[in-house]
Amino acid sequence: VHGFAASKKCWMNQFEHFKKRGDEVYAIDLLGHGDAYKPTETEGYRLPELLQHFVNSINELEISNEVVLVGHSFGAYVILNCLSEINQKASKLVLVSPLLDTSQFPALLMNAVKRPKNSEKLMRMVPLQVLRKFVKADKVNSNGVGESLLEQVAVDYKRADPRITYLLQDIKPNHDLKISLPTLLVFGRKDNIIYPTDFQAFTKIFSDAQIEIFEDGGHTIHQTHADSLNEAISRFILEKFVRNQS
Repeated sequence: VHGFAASKKCWMNQFEHFKKRGDEVYAIDLLGHGDAYKPTETEGYRLPELLQHFVNSINELEISNEVVLVGHSFGAYVILNCLSEINQKASKLVLVSPLLDTSQFPALLMNAVKRPKNSEKLMRMVPLQVLRKFVKADKVNSNGVGESLLEQVAVDYKRADPRITYLLQDIKPNHDLKISLPTLLVFGRKDNIIYPTDFQAFTKIFSDAQIEIFEDGGHTIHQTHADSLNEAISRFILEKFVRNQS
């Protein structure tokens, strides 16, 4: 599950890797993003509507086997807040640069959350060519990423409906959140989008968690460190499978 203002195409490196392994791989565009449904009214861009759209999308896949749910950033938040409705299908979680609540946001992003109308206008105004330059100028999150994927990052931002900015104001901390599913938590030490100020604090929520930290990684580890992340996910899946069989 992709993050905010992205699309399922952000996972192209993981998609190719796990398809070659023989795994079934599915990627979903969240409401208002990518190729997904985009409501015509602003009122349609609220978190409950997005979460229900996600649950419906999962159910439409009619997956009979247990699945490993993988989410990045806002996509991790979506997964965690829909588990009660799709828990029978989830056997493990992989959360990359996970968002739990807005306290992880830096001041500039928090300002955008509080002023969704201004953020919407900005998303409409910024031309694609400026976005391309911005994406490439972010050395931490573009390091080692191919030209086609960098282009996709910029294109996905522009093809998302700008009213997705209203979704962020609905993000609230869930102090009762407790996850017992085996979970791989992946962080980048140089993440400048969502601050993981206390990695170990996440283990209070996840009773069966492993933490993988990329010291030179930023927010988009699934793109900048694709091979290493794919290996970490593969090890995690195999280890948990062996444990369950023993």
